[in-house]
Amino acid sequence: MSRLLHLSALAALTLALIVGCPFAPTDTGGDDNTGGSNNGGNTGGTNNNDNTGTGSGGDVSDSAFSFDGTASGSVSTSSSTDASDGVQTARRKSDFRALSNDAAAWLEDLDGHRLLNADGEPFAELSVNDDGTFDIIEAPVGVHFVIAADLDGDGKADMWTIIIIPKNENDDAGEVGDVVCDPLSTLAFIKLSFALEQLGLTFEDLGTDAASVIGRIRDAYEHLFTESGILDEITLDDILGLSPEELADLFDSLIPDNARRAFKMIVGHIQLAQAEALSDVIVSAAQILIEGGFAVADDPGGVDLSVLGNLDGVSQFTFNDFQGMMNDTGDGQTQLDRPRPIIYVSTVSEANRNFPEADNTNRHKGPIISEHVLARLAALYNEGKTITLNELYDLIVSVEDGMGVRFRYHRPRGPGMPPIDVFPTENGEGEEIDMTDLINFINSHNLGDPNPETFEANRAAIRQRVASFLAHTARPTIEQLFNGFMIDPIPTIETYADYIRAQTAHLPFSRSGPAELFVVATDDPFQNGDAEAVTVDLEFGDSGEVVKVTYNTEGAGGWWLSYGKPIEEGNLVLFLNTANGKPLHDFRGQPLWVNMNSTKFEGVDGQSFFDSFTVTETNWPGAPALRVPNPDFNPDEPADPETNPVDHRVLVLMTAPRDGTPIRVNFSEGVATYDEAGQYYMLFVPETPTDGSFGLISEDGQLLLADPSDPDARQLVFPVDVQGITIEQVSHTRVFGISTPNPGYDADGAPYYDDINGNDVEDEGEPRFDFRPFLHNPNDWRSTRIEHYYRRADFGGFVTPADVDFASETPMTLDDVELVARELKPRANAFLYGRPNVTINLITAFVDPDFFDGTHSLTGETRINPFAALAILNLVFDSIHNVTALIDYDGPGPLPAREELINADLWVVPIGDPVNLMVDGFESRASVGTN
Repeated sequence: MSRLLHLSALAALTLALIVGCPFAPTDTGGDDNTGGSNNGGNTGGTNNNDNTGTGSGGDVSDSAFSFDGTASGSVSTSSSTDASDGVQTARRKSDFRALSNDAAAWLEDLDGHRLLNADGEPFAELSVNDDGTFDIIEAPVGVHFVIAADLDGDGKADMWTIIIIPKNENDDAGEVGDVVCDPLSTLAFIKLSFALEQLGLTFEDLGTDAASVIGRIRDAYEHLFTESGILDEITLDDILGLSPEELADLFDSLIPDNARRAFKMIVGHIQLAQAEALSDVIVSAAQILIEGGFAVADDPGGVDLSVLGNLDGVSQFTFNDFQGMMNDTGDGQTQLDRPRPIIYVSTVSEANRNFPEADNTNRHKGPIISEHVLARLAALYNEGKTITLNELYDLIVSVEDGMGVRFRYHRPRGPGMPPIDVFPTENGEGEEIDMTDLINFINSHNLGDPNPETFEANRAAIRQRVASFLAHTARPTIEQLFNGFMIDPIPTIETYADYIRAQTAHLPFSRSGPAELFVVATDDPFQNGDAEAVTVDLEFGDSGEVVKVTYNTEGAGGWWLSYGKPIEEGNLVLFLNTANGKPLHDFRGQPLWVNMNSTKFEGVDGQSFFDSFTVTETNWPGAPALRVPNPDFNPDEPADPETNPVDHRVLVLMTAPRDGTPIRVNFSEGVATYDEAGQYYMLFVPETPTDGSFGLISEDGQLLLADPSDPDARQLVFPVDVQGITIEQVSHTRVFGISTPNPGYDADGAPYYDDINGNDVEDEGEPRFDFRPFLHNPNDWRSTRIEHYYRRADFGGFVTPADVDFASETPMTLDDVELVARELKPRANAFLYGRPNVTINLITAFVDPDFFDGTHSLTGETRINPFAALAILNLVFDSIHNVTALIDYDGPGPLPAREELINADLWVVPIGDPVNLMVDGFESRASVGTN
């Protein structure tokens, strides 16, 4: 077959991979099967109606580096997404059942022949233990082979997996562990074999390591529940007795889209391995990048990328609303009149596991790669140009001819003051740089000038000015940018995936979200103690969109309704998974807000859904806009949002029911006066619904008492008596809300711990905190969350507001123990890579098939092609970066400035698109060479 894989072949392979189109006529089980597969599911050229296998035999002696390899693993009869690191292996081993006393397992080559050993004899059948475990010794090293398992004893394999034992440093003995032969590996292997055979290709034509492909699918699938809330299982019963055609179809229906992403990239892999023409390189690379999270722009007049629009899970749209596109271009055409690029983007998005809450700003937006950039990259690729990771690092940080990347962080200046932008310096103090002059200079040097000479002169002038601008700043180190994925030697894909998932960093907030969620309730919990959280059942359409929402009367539905912004008629809500607290996202990872008045919501008891859980009333506008310490919190027990919560949300008076702000007042000599930064909030109390009076509560949860000696003597205030503001009752439609524990809350996601013994190590018993408190008033020790800011000086224990002597001029408990400020230190509470599947897929997207053979490495000297450089660049910008900086969190408060680990943004020299800067730098550094 020609090395050029034409687009028609690509389209056929796409169908084979995505929808499992059937073989040409397939043998149905005769003894002389010479093509296709038998109906037992064997994928090779010869029939294995008996488990000894015949045919020419799987002789790999010429390609194996040695026969000194060992492997260990298990046969499992189910595959589940309900897994976590270190847990899934035990589950696999315990979930094994042989269906017959004649069950057997053996080794095959990639053509379905019984594998031959070093003596040219078939390997003996595998000895599988009662728990499904097995060991393989004296196995071939450095070549792919297949483990086949016959569980019903009919002589035909029911399950398969493909493995490769990597070489060690001596190119001989090697080992691999935790090999799994199960329904998931079977579906992935059959799908891949099926598609290759349909096109007349072999595994050698794949252009990537086949075992790593299945490993990436397995890794993504097994973590779906912990990272996406998808609970799924594939069992032996699902696949038993199916033909290859049926198994290939089943792959698409049983494995969720975001676990199939690695497999979809294989279409691009195959094309890239076969491509010779520049246009085919562009198309194949575009497909890999789309599945890796990029968007690709098909520029008018260039290579036809319309084949991308036919790929499963890829949508397309046109740019027609760019800002300023109606401006006249000087030639009588407006920009709107000009042809616009078509944008292709995958509809499958991996949610960022660091941002479980409904925060649009943290969703993955993905870079757009234009066709002309792809063309430049493809030309470099065709020429065999590569650079080292050290050169890529220099390209990223160089001001002279690269991207000039620097870290930039926000230094807080105390309560009520905006933070400032700081660039790290070598001495660690950081430099505050006013960017106004630089921005003015850039604006005066037009980078939109159509004259190439003028453009280059302006860009050179800006580079020179930026070099002066950054003269005293510190370049990020290669370890800060790359250490999260560099490793030597490269292990198996499963081990490497664990390595990627284990990388951590610091975020200044809890990545697991709040301990409690506020969701739609069945009734008003403040007036009716029987109120419960509303749960609903969802039905999805063919494209994964929500088409029907049904109230679950038993409270056992799979989704809560999280509060959103009220609108004219209805209320925007977000679906939260009751199993993990994570929101339902749209195809680009954006939380999916829906109007409760939508026709998608089924009515309840003859009323609309919205009317069933709302009430229109005239009352004082309020919201649970204040968290106060729980006076009953037991510091000797683990904090638990349900049984031992640290704090509570309380209902306070607002300026308006929608988009209002909490009303704060100061209180002196019996008069409450409105103040935006007042000491007290106006608290809804039992008297409020009847006579309209409110209690007064401080931010640290202290009720103002009319009689300090009587804890029940609340000081009450009437809204009409508050000075400086007019407060009136309003008529509005209120959605009932209630707090419910967040099942996804994880104390490991807390960003800080209190270093009680001062050893800079988080020791057992040192408490964790979800946020760093500070004094709202630096001159008042009371103006803070007491239990978060202070601890007892005698043994470092928790204090609650009930323990504190608020009449003391200095921090003190009622039993005369001094309170000291906590030494809160940052924790590595976040994942360095929020989207591990994308990370793993991109790193392995453009590598050689033998990348995981045990002899390769990812170090500063590793050479990479231009597409791999682009993928790594994207990972650098998509990961979390920390810097050590001199920080004074409470400004003029008592805590001193000290070195802290803080998260930082990446700042790029503002002279054009970062991807174009990367390509320019690659071209200037590239040479022909490989590792």
